[in-house]
Amino acid sequence: MKLKLLLTLSLSACLFTIQAQKKAKKGGVLTVVSMPDLDINTPEGALKANRKIQASLKDGENCWYYWEGNVFSRVPGEKDRLLFTYIAMNVRNTKTVIDSVKGYGYRQVTKENLLYMDPKQNKF
Repeated sequence: MKLKLLLTLSLSACLFTIQAQKKAKKGGVLTVVSMPDLDINTPEGALKANRKIQASLKDGENCWYYWEGNVFSRVPGEKDRLLFTYIAMNVRNTKTVIDSVKGYGYRQVTKENLLYMDPKQNKF
């Protein structure tokens, strides 16, 4: 029962995020983000650039990702067959860590949710 409730809440959050992203795309909403000056020729700058790609440079700021796709079987000599369709989302959060020997670093925590649909039943 608890697992079913957890999955239902997780699916609701996922679908809500998907709908919000689709509305933002249709409405032509454009978000401008200023990039900090990063010198990727230094170890600290390269690490900060990597952190920026993965999440945010601000400690504790959540970054959400969403993707979807199809998974096919591939057997030599046979036509590719659709196994399932999936939608997935991920939230990431980073925190700065300063080490006395190694210097600047960060810790990343992430959670991911993936739902798949059986093509025969057309249900998630």
